[in-house]
Amino acid sequence: MWQVQRVQTPLLPRTHLSGRPASTAASRLRPRAQQQQQSPASSTAAAVADKVRAANGAGRGVVVTQLTPTKAPVVFRTGGSTAGTFNGVSNAAGEEPQHQQARTGPLAVLRQLYLPEGFPATVTSDYLPYQLVSVPTHITGWLSHSLATSSLLKAVGISAGPVGVVAASAAIKWIVKDGIGAAGRFVVGGRLGREFDDDPRRWRMVAEAITTIGLALEISTTLYPQNFLLLASTGNFTKAVAKGMGKPVFRVVQTHFAATGNVGAVAAKEEVWEVSAQLAGYAASVALLQSLEGTGSWQPVVGLWALVQGVHVLFRFAALSQLRFATLNQKRACALAAAHVAAVRGGSGGDGHGGLSASVDAAAAVATPVLPGVEEVNAAEPMLTPAGSVRPRMRLGVTIAEAWGSGDDKKQGSGAAAVGQGPGASELAEWVGLYEAEQYLLTWRDGAAWVVVKRDAAPPALLQAVWQAAWLDAATSSSNAAGNGGGSSGAADFGLLKESLAAARRHYPGFLAAMESAGWDLTAPPVLQMQQTRVVVESE
Repeated sequence: MWQVQRVQTPLLPRTHLSGRPASTAASRLRPRAQQQQQSPASSTAAAVADKVRAANGAGRGVVVTQLTPTKAPVVFRTGGSTAGTFNGVSNAAGEEPQHQQARTGPLAVLRQLYLPEGFPATVTSDYLPYQLVSVPTHITGWLSHSLATSSLLKAVGISAGPVGVVAASAAIKWIVKDGIGAAGRFVVGGRLGREFDDDPRRWRMVAEAITTIGLALEISTTLYPQNFLLLASTGNFTKAVAKGMGKPVFRVVQTHFAATGNVGAVAAKEEVWEVSAQLAGYAASVALLQSLEGTGSWQPVVGLWALVQGVHVLFRFAALSQLRFATLNQKRACALAAAHVAAVRGGSGGDGHGGLSASVDAAAAVATPVLPGVEEVNAAEPMLTPAGSVRPRMRLGVTIAEAWGSGDDKKQGSGAAAVGQGPGASELAEWVGLYEAEQYLLTWRDGAAWVVVKRDAAPPALLQAVWQAAWLDAATSSSNAAGNGGGSSGAADFGLLKESLAAARRHYPGFLAAMESAGWDLTAPPVLQMQQTRVVVESE
């Protein structure tokens, strides 16, 4: 079987140069095959590749199984029997192909909704038991708070007709409002997760914007009291969505502050900071509301709230701007890769690929360009810009159809795809063969890198894809500037892909070394924004 993740299977190990000791943080980020580049495996690799290519030519092709949560597997074949379906369930013998036991249906939806990505490998063994016992805890907690709220409203619901009816009606409205708000947190927790780790500052600002909308709806209840339930429920739902974003981000920031693992101490002191500010805010609120009540008019409330909320958002932006993350997310990795590619191409005559002379090639491989440090990159990081819009533009974890610019995976697989609908059998075989030593398959089209991720690929190994995307972005941009039209290179421009991959294999170790020298923390895996589609490559 041709497994794509382990060197002992028929895969080409990497053979690019590493000038750093294996004990460094940078070497730990390198794939194991890369660290074995002086071993006899490098000589065997070519023979293995020849055998694979020969097998393809003899009618034994490659099977690429695409796995996406909640969807049926999609199978692509490059040769051999074409019997069986290609959207996913059976092979020529009528048996279920390996790796197609992907979870689909309602259970897959629930698993994706309630469990973290990669469960159970990505959490501790006590995670699920704790969550199961916490469910009745939360239910009884909500019941207790609802009864307490009803009592409070009953206590203040006087001089408005029958006290019991008014209190019960108000309590029901209040509980419905809070219940709808809880649904907002449910939506956020079910749909988002890793995004908060990747870009906490941006998502905190998104939460502030959503909170502002929710508060505006609640403020409007003063102007339209007859629509209290609608406005208050919608506003509370909106605020709950924002809270569902803000709390995970807050925990990411707390963990960032805990330089020695002292998360508990940091969280405790954070409470002191927050409560002190809350007490000051409460005091100011009481004084302000009393002054407004003395005027006999509540009309200025809306304008005053808009002013206060605007100042609050500006302060939030300023506070987030102070954060300095030494770990890598997609934005910072892209910025560093672009800087390294610029240094490599500038110092090697502008090509940075296999066309270099031997002396220049050796010098470029050994030299370690100076990369910007933590302070500089964090200060320049565009807080409000999505990671996918930062150059080099790239999307990770896409489907094969997305990578090749077609609309539907189910139309692919037989090798008879029309032009523009995805890879044919020969193109797919060449593409898979090009990346057989890597943990990803990359195409370049429309000025962006589209990265298909192999199953069990480690995020550190995908940093090479970021570097390759930066090389392609620089190469196609320079081609455009020269009038060669390189920016519109399609997914099947194998010449460009081969050059970029060769450059990435050669300069990736230097990239890691340069980041380590600039003070970046390479012991923590990079957090990249990836969709959930993965592929498995096997011989047929």
